[in-house]
Amino acid sequence: VAIFVTANFVLDNLKASGTINGHIHDSESFDSPNMDLKLKVKGQSETNDNLEKKLAASDSTVLIKAPQNKTECQCVDCQGEDKLCGDLWKGMQLQLEHATSGIEELHQKEIHIVVAHCKKDLHFLATFTEEFTNIASIHILTKCGHPVNGAPAMATIETLPNVGRCDHGYAYYINKLLQDSDNKFKVSSDDAVILFIKDNMTAENLHQPGSSSWTNLGNMVRRVSYSHDGFACGIVPGKKERSSISAYAEFDTLQNFFKSGYTGRQKYNETKEEDQVEFRSPYGRLGGFYNHTVKQKLHQHNIVRVCYGGVFATSLRNIRQHSKETWESLEHALTRGDNIAESHYMERIWGLLLSQPLKTYQATALREHANHVYHIMFPFAGLLVRRGAMI
Repeated sequence: VAIFVTANFVLDNLKASGTINGHIHDSESFDSPNMDLKLKVKGQSETNDNLEKKLAASDSTVLIKAPQNKTECQCVDCQGEDKLCGDLWKGMQLQLEHATSGIEELHQKEIHIVVAHCKKDLHFLATFTEEFTNIASIHILTKCGHPVNGAPAMATIETLPNVGRCDHGYAYYINKLLQDSDNKFKVSSDDAVILFIKDNMTAENLHQPGSSSWTNLGNMVRRVSYSHDGFACGIVPGKKERSSISAYAEFDTLQNFFKSGYTGRQKYNETKEEDQVEFRSPYGRLGGFYNHTVKQKLHQHNIVRVCYGGVFATSLRNIRQHSKETWESLEHALTRGDNIAESHYMERIWGLLLSQPLKTYQATALREHANHVYHIMFPFAGLLVRRGAMI
């Protein structure tokens, strides 16, 4: 908002406030602490925290710009103390107007669940979803050749080639969803919440230090629906050895992540001989994989969202912020084999792809709060860390 006023009008107000006496002269500057105003005459400008003023074309007219709302975080890891950013460090910050939204509002959301299945029973889904009667669809993608036990009656079951682990299954689903002109997937709203989970939701399968449990369905739906980034991770970062771990990473370090081999706790490839393909990715490091497959680089800052463990939720709107070309490229890259580095790279960029980019004030506050970044070869390369945090 800009307001044009005459120099005499400004002078009269300053006189009335008792700030100055006299007249405005060329090249004279004066302050008005009572009005939080600072001016400089004759074509020059002066800026303070609240107002920017410029002399307009006429010597007798001053242009006053109304103060811009300066948004900044007071703290990012202080739950309840800063309503704007207090939970941002953990990726749990909600928009202010929805911070206290109840379960009734969540029951009005359109919810879809995608399950990556290998060999575990799915009886846990009944408990996982028991609070919600608004589950629009459950789509089970099974690999490994094991029977699907415990699937809800409403579920659709589809068998896929045993490649790319859960990440390939998720990318496959997204591509089919984006091609769904007949709405077979029943996703009717850009605000629909789509939850991606694995068949193993036990504590032993948690993939992040300091975390003791998976996030429940209600909290994931709430964060997708009412957070700034429209994304929820199945694991909330915890504290370990007096260090507070963030849900955000420094991209310059993350993209240098490299993995040369992997032996998981759960053997997936049980129906055929071990893959003959090389584990190492032809793209080299994570950055090479990302640059080759992702066609639109939406993040504007070096601080990006990450999510470990292969369990997360997002909206159809966030999925659509990337082109079909990107999703097809990602799915294709994940078909190279069963146990491949590309799956580990994909795990680390789901959050980046499926969340809204940070605002500048958020990225700045997160980086300033961190006093350490996990190094390149660490499994959690790039993660922001606050060392010396109180447990």
